[in-house]
Order: sequence, then structure tokens, then C-alpha cells
Amino acid sequence: MKMTKLLWCLVPLLFWSSCQSIYVPSGPNVPLMSEGDELQVGMSVGSNGYGAQLAYRPYYHWAITANGSTYSISNGGSFSTNVIFRHMYGEVGTGYYTRLSKYMRFEALAGFGSGNSGHPIDDKNLYRKFYFQPSIGVSSPYVDFGFTPRLSWVNHYLTKSNDVPAKFDESAVFMEPTLTARLGYEQLKLQVQGGLAFALGDSPFTYRNSFLTVGFHLTFVKDFEKYR
Repeated sequence: MKMTKLLWCLVPLLFWSSCQSIYVPSGPNVPLMSEGDELQVGMSVGSNGYGAQLAYRPYYHWAITANGSTYSISNGGSFSTNVIFRHMYGEVGTGYYTRLSKYMRFEALAGFGSGNSGHPIDDKNLYRKFYFQPSIGVSSPYVDFGFTPRLSWVNHYLTKSNDVPAKFDESAVFMEPTLTARLGYEQLKLQVQGGLAFALGDSPFTYRNSFLTVGFHLTFVKDFEKYR
């Protein structure tokens, strides 16, 4: 209960720390899976908003992922309807994973994302993203830890002002190294995720250069007895 209150107290601070940028990097989905037919669900809050993550493995070595995030900044407090900045983003991915040993995991996922940010009426910027993210880490009944050097291509293609669209074609490539740590017991763990975003060259649009999230992670249909 105390942990939940602490997370909610951090929400306004984390949102306001996010400068009003066109591109807000999202936390990658890092399942570090072990079993066939495994399902994972995560929820978080942080500098890139409220987030949700979903990962499923229909067959061994094949993973499907989806995640998204959103937040708003209002003029007049957290419950004001006068929104001055809003960010929304979602992505889907798929790829390969394997167990390197009893605890070591490797995965390589790729996918597509779409998002928008800015004032919802006066200055709404739309962008799309293609990404590739290899991850290496450990997964056990008590601790998960992964390193993900994500590579993202982001294209700002449209801006809407009072519903009047203006086409853009501004692109940049970002290296987004991320650390993911989970601590708990078997199905339920506390997750902390943090990362940086480096533009590989000059970026024609503004972007956030870091993110930090905290949340909860649930794992279903996994035989933890194999990994004790």
C-alpha cells in the first residue's frame, strides 16, 4: 500500500520532467521468456507516461509483443481539463528468443510503432517508428535483469494545427540503451526500467534523451520449478 502511494506521488513530478518534445522514447518490452505459451503483462508509470506491456509466446523461440504509453500535462493541475501537452504512443513487435542456459536469455525483436505529441488542437505532431532490439539477460524465480541496446528509426511525417494537416518528412535514427530490472517472487515482480536516447547524427525535431519507469510485472503459464 505504501509503495502504491509512493508511485502515485511520483506521477506529477515525472510528467513535468518530460519536456514537451515531439519524440518521447518508450520503454522497450523485454520479456526474457523461458516457456512455450508463456504470457506476460506489465503496468508502469514514469517520465514517458502511464504504460502497459503485453508479451506472448505461441511457440518456443517465437515471441509477440505490444506496449504503449500516454500522458497529459494540464494548465491548472493534474485534474484540469485544460490540456497543454499530450503524448500517446503504441507499438507491436515480434521476433526470436532462446534460453542460453538455465538462467541466461537472449532475444531479438523488431516492430513498428506510431505516436503523437504536442497540443491536441494547436500543434499535434504525428510520427512513426521502426525498431530493432536485441536483449541479453537473466531470468529466475526471484530476479530478472536485461540489457537492451535498442535501435529506432523515427519519422515525423505530419503536424495538425486546428485540424489543418501539414506534411513533414523529418527522420532520425536513435540508439536507445535500456536496463530492465525486476525483483519479486515468480509470477509477481516489481519492475524498474531506465534508458537513454542518442540521435545518431543531427535530429530535425526535438526529443527526450532519457526515461525512467517503475511498475509491476506479471508472468503466467511458466513452470518456475525448472529454474530453481
